[in-house]
Amino acid sequence: VVVADQASRSSDHVNSEELPRQGRAPSLWVMSHSDRTTKWSINPFVFWASAGLTVGFVLLSVLNLQQMTEVFDGVLGFLTARMGWFFVLCVNVYLVVVLYLLLSRHGRIRLGGDSARPDFSTWGWLAMLFSAGMGIGLMFWSVAEP
Repeated sequence: VVVADQASRSSDHVNSEELPRQGRAPSLWVMSHSDRTTKWSINPFVFWASAGLTVGFVLLSVLNLQQMTEVFDGVLGFLTARMGWFFVLCVNVYLVVVLYLLLSRHGRIRLGGDSARPDFSTWGWLAMLFSAGMGIGLMFWSVAEP
């Protein structure tokens, strides 16, 4: 009886009443839950539509390389010459939204529930972010400099 009671309280047990109802989700992967297992199934419409568009675009680009190079150069020129202000605007709006979330009552919402604690300290997160920034800088600039 004790073993059965401990098994029912184990952390891998998922209460199906607490989970959202499975329905037609617009995501690529739809997760279904049973009492003890988590199963992944693919949403066929989303998968085949996105796969078809991707393969079609790649084939069109490879088969018409010269024309697609001109199209991509034109789009890049348009975006950099005439839409730079929009990029700066988007970054500033994003910054304002993040600062609002940080400083408002929403910034005190604990993700993972009231008893959840972070896996890493603040200094650990800062060290990981610094390391990731240095790593991507090395990867990016290593091909640009001798």
